[in-house]
Amino acid sequence: MRSVRSPKVGAVSALALVAFVLLPVRFGRADDVVLKSGLMFRGSVDKDNTLRMVSDHLRRVFLRDSKIESIKPGDPYRNLEHFQLVQPLDVHGGSMPVYAIDVRSTAWNEKGRRDFRYVGPKSTKPVIMTQAINDLGPRVVRYRGIDGFWVSQIGTERVPKEVVLGLLARVDRKSLTERQRVARFIWQAEWLAEAKVEIESLAKDFPDQKEKSKENLALIRELELRLKRTDLTTRLKSRQPKGAREVLKSLPAEGLPSDVEAEVVDIRKKLDLQDGSDRALAQALRDGWKGLTPENEKAWKDAEAEILKNLGEAPDAVRDRLVPFSQADPNATPENRLALAVSGWVGGDELASPDLAVASSLWKARAEIRNYLIAKDENGRQVALDALNLIERPKDAKKAWRLD
Repeated sequence: MRSVRSPKVGAVSALALVAFVLLPVRFGRADDVVLKSGLMFRGSVDKDNTLRMVSDHLRRVFLRDSKIESIKPGDPYRNLEHFQLVQPLDVHGGSMPVYAIDVRSTAWNEKGRRDFRYVGPKSTKPVIMTQAINDLGPRVVRYRGIDGFWVSQIGTERVPKEVVLGLLARVDRKSLTERQRVARFIWQAEWLAEAKVEIESLAKDFPDQKEKSKENLALIRELELRLKRTDLTTRLKSRQPKGAREVLKSLPAEGLPSDVEAEVVDIRKKLDLQDGSDRALAQALRDGWKGLTPENEKAWKDAEAEILKNLGEAPDAVRDRLVPFSQADPNATPENRLALAVSGWVGGDELASPDLAVASSLWKARAEIRNYLIAKDENGRQVALDALNLIERPKDAKKAWRLD
């Protein structure tokens, strides 16, 4: 096994494990499991009837098939680079406590160590020890106690990046093999900016690697673009159109991989069409409010402001509520259209009604329900409940009030 010694012990072992070959794919990826909600989990996937178990060697997530949109195969976790750190132990054996409370720890230092304490089942006196990282991986970091027994692991992202990079910098900088392993590790961790720096430094220190480094930098550039494409589609599925627009702006006009470019062009067209449709819907709402009587226009000014604000900020999340309004009979009165907009906004198209009295009762009821939920004490909740019960319920509002 390769080993990286702590600064206290000595230099890094110069033994070679594997040749340096950076593939045009992401290292360390198992399957990508994409949910219908837009969330994504990465790991080794096992199936049990209608359940999928996704393990990344740190945790296991259970998902139902009905929640999964797609599973994209990737590279197995066994291809990940790992560095074994030599951290001399004072206590070599022992057992983990059945439980631990009052757990506290300091930040990891430049040696990959931290102070740790807990109260266990055998005594009320805290157990104090120094913990040290002994296995450094791009996804998972394993550690154990030096002067007390404790074995565990955490995600690499929970260790400060500067600590990880500092430990990696302790390899033999004159060894091409070691430098290549470090570059692979950083790439596998998806710290792409740092991977670029390491590969550029490698090319400078080893001139015969310039061409290969140039190819690898091009691959990282492509990976950056593909990750942005993934971010773009995830934001769209998560109903974050503004975030998606920001990602689109960050993509270059030229140089995209052909498949990414085709998808980006299609997404941009769809967003432009949807933006135009949302602007037209917002204008229709404004025009509809202008057609109201002065009394109604004033009474429903806050509703107009709320609807337009949310339609502008999160159109994907609220657009469906306005379907009854947008599909209203063109010959309907402004009050009927207002009622459809407000009642649909509060209760969805199922409860949409052209009766302004119904819309009014729903609007007031929502306000009192909100007051009930945010009340700080029982008296406040009772006041909101009494006000809710006093709201006039038109006959046509029976369905909306769930009284049938």
